Amino acid sequence: MKIRAICEDNFLSLTYSFFVSNIVTFFVFLRFEKNKAMNIDVEYLEEAQSYIDAMPDKARKKLFYNISLVSMGVVDSRIFKKLGESRIWEFRAEYESNEYRLLSFWDKTRSSIVVATHGFDKKTRKTPKQEIEHAESIRDNYYKTREENGD
Repeated sequence: MKIRAICEDNFLSLTYSFFVSNIVTFFVFLRFEKNKAMNIDVEYLEEAQSYIDAMPDKARKKLFYNISLVSMGVVDSRIFKKLGESRIWEFRAEYESNEYRLLSFWDKTRSSIVVATHGFDKKTRKTPKQEIEHAESIRDNYYKTREENGD
């Protein structure tokens, strides 16, 4: 699925198009900083895409909406938050008393890229340590694969 979020005169429009990739699915959003549009790419790795595909439609739309707000420069820990001392961040969405989390990290080798690793339904107050460790493992593998491929 490819999504484009465009904000014009405080109006946000989202367009969706679907496609399949074995490794990564790309989502492109627009972000406005000081009245200048900037492209922000969020890459969804396979495990993240599988989680998103399994989400209820309205919960998925809310998650995408929150991601588009972050991509436009909205700073709000209720929708995008760094997890403790780790290098992992979580996109957050709540729908019908269920909490959905999509863990991610900033790709420091490329400008303005956030890579989503995987998602889970949050059932406890704190993000489970094993989920953070899983995201860190995926991040390490991501960099290792990029290095091996010469990216």
